[in-house]
Amino acid sequence: GAYAAWASGDDIRRRAKRGSDPAASVAIDGGDDDDAPEFELTPAHAVGFICVASGALLVLFYVDMYFVVICAFALSSASSTTAVLWRPLLGRIRYCARRELFESRHFGAVSLLDVASAGLGVSCSLWWLAARRASYAWVLQDTFGMCLCVLFLNVIKLNSLRVAAMLLSMAFCYDIFFVFLSPYFFEESIMVKVATGKGPSKDADYCEKYPADDDCQSTQLPMLLMLPRFGEVGGGYTMLGLGDIVLPGLLVSFAARYDAAAAAAHGTRLPKYFLLMVAGYAAGLAMANVAVAVFQLGQPALLYLVPCTLGVFLLYARSEGTLPMFWRGPPALNGGPPPKSDGRQLGNLPYQNEDEALLKISI
Repeated sequence: GAYAAWASGDDIRRRAKRGSDPAASVAIDGGDDDDAPEFELTPAHAVGFICVASGALLVLFYVDMYFVVICAFALSSASSTTAVLWRPLLGRIRYCARRELFESRHFGAVSLLDVASAGLGVSCSLWWLAARRASYAWVLQDTFGMCLCVLFLNVIKLNSLRVAAMLLSMAFCYDIFFVFLSPYFFEESIMVKVATGKGPSKDADYCEKYPADDDCQSTQLPMLLMLPRFGEVGGGYTMLGLGDIVLPGLLVSFAARYDAAAAAAHGTRLPKYFLLMVAGYAAGLAMANVAVAVFQLGQPALLYLVPCTLGVFLLYARSEGTLPMFWRGPPALNGGPPPKSDGRQLGNLPYQNEDEALLKISI
């Protein structure tokens, strides 16, 4: 999550580097990433996102869509690993990056890099589909999940703290309701049921003898990271949903991009907001794991992650005097003119306010 958030600020760093060295902005494979797709979340998107997520969760609770979700995850994993993992790695091979194979009417010039990286992405996805019940399948699933998180945070952006506060506050309530309160309305926890899927239909004695039997397999959905519990008698996995990574990750990404813009405006500068959010996320995740161990019950991770990220960000920005600027959105992240100076001296900046300083990188 920290790497994905940090990488989301690469476009700002490239623009700043181009200002001093135009040749430095060229991507590894010989192209320029300034035209990479980006999507800015607005308040309407934040509300829509939670509504769609709630509807999808209810559908998965009532309708067995295991194989549909598995296939969709495999397809998205092929494209995400191609873009995040294989293309950058193969792009370091000069022959692979430069060799053009053919011209396509719809896709333009197709290089050996395009074909090789896509082939590896699809091959890994098919490998996981065939071996998803193997003991090592969690390694492939976690790799796919991390690539999806990196791609998501590079495409989806938050440009103001106001939208971040709306999204994370609603996600906070969403997580608590579907984990703790849904049993009062639906007889069981919707989130736990959807995350863990259907268990084995055969009895324990039969499954102990024939663990590979289809009736002894669970239908757990793959939209989560899994880590085996090594050394524990009962075995099993520690699980973290991808939503628990990317939703707070949007705020961590916001902090990283702001720090990148501030560093470009003032020179080398400690990425204090990014480091604060990474520390807050780590503390929240640790608290969630402690709660699971103490209560022996699945916990809504956002219950701990949102206060430790959004809450900490709000308090720190308020103490720094930058909360109004963050709330409406730093100009460097929005491309707009800065507000009029209020005459204050923020920190050690050689400008009248933070907005004026950050405008430099947006020009």
